[in-house]
Amino acid sequence: MNAGIMSSRIKHMALASSEDWIIFSTENNQLMKVFANPERPQDDSKYEYLVCPFHSRAVQGMDICIKKNLITTCSTDKSVRIWNNSNPPTLEICEQYPDEAYSVAFHPSGFHLIVGFTDRVRMMNVFQKTLKSFHTIPIKGCREIRFSNGGHLFACASQSNINVYKFYTGENTQDMIYKAHLGPVRCL
Repeated sequence: MNAGIMSSRIKHMALASSEDWIIFSTENNQLMKVFANPERPQDDSKYEYLVCPFHSRAVQGMDICIKKNLITTCSTDKSVRIWNNSNPPTLEICEQYPDEAYSVAFHPSGFHLIVGFTDRVRMMNVFQKTLKSFHTIPIKGCREIRFSNGGHLFACASQSNINVYKFYTGENTQDMIYKAHLGPVRCL
């Protein structure tokens, strides 16, 4: 079970009509259940989500993978999530970070993510059940990230600046920095 849920306090609790399950909500708005029948104890009773685990605070960024049936979201609850958009939709990956995530972009292949945090931008590989950072870029407060159609370039917007990077090398040359906006960049 996610460590973020274990540290949450229980707000409401009820016993299911079958009297085998305790259903409860946490302070970060998740609905959970645990098997709890004293007549039939189980050694491996685990907390489970009653419904798909949602973000507990505002969603700041979202992107859709064009080659896979995946959606990624990031939130001020300091999590990045990847959802499988099949029927029914399921949560595939949920990673907690020490900083808030402001923006996220899926590489067209579905194997990589770029996430803008409060103090840096992280380039990540998407594995079966986890995300692994492989490169960081020192851009603070990156609110918008977008990949090019081919995935060989990506753009990061921070305040009124736009920086374009080569994805496979992480290069950002002087001719790929744009500073002409007078106000903050809101969309790429």
